[in-house]
Amino acid sequence: MKSFLLMLTFYTRIPIPIRFDIEEDHMKKGIWWMPVIGIVIGLLLYFAYWLTYDWLSPWVVAFIIYALYALITGGLHMDGMADTFDAFGSNRTRERMLEIMKDSRIGTFGVLSIVLYSLGMLVFIHELPALCLIFPLVGRVTATLVCAINPYARKDGMGKITVENCTTKHAIFAIGLLIAAAA
Repeated sequence: MKSFLLMLTFYTRIPIPIRFDIEEDHMKKGIWWMPVIGIVIGLLLYFAYWLTYDWLSPWVVAFIIYALYALITGGLHMDGMADTFDAFGSNRTRERMLEIMKDSRIGTFGVLSIVLYSLGMLVFIHELPALCLIFPLVGRVTATLVCAINPYARKDGMGKITVENCTTKHAIFAIGLLIAAAA
């Protein structure tokens, strides 16, 4: 249960009143919970959709769902996406791109990525509101796949334990969960 709570506190801003020491083993076991956290987020978003779709405009509902998603996740995925786009857009060496990704400032490519992502999310939620149940899972499944097939880019860092211990079994489990949820 500690590994689930650890992943919940890492991937969301849902307040968990339980405090415990974080051990490397919790992080390793937590990899199994990554896609489950996507389901938890999706259920929260779908509940918000269910509460609002009858009495608000579809665009307002889409905005509420998207804003709630950003609040639940703390925008962690958007920050990482902006850093990644700034780095790749820089057309620099690998080492310089890693430096850019650590820089707390946001550049043009980062801003563009957030704007396009946000507009795309609003349109998709507006057109296919049931997707709010599944897109958080897709994000966590994608993260699991990326961790399973790529080496960690740095010598050390917050994600090193996850990336180095994520295996094909984790990826298959995550994909299976996605297929089951989509069905």
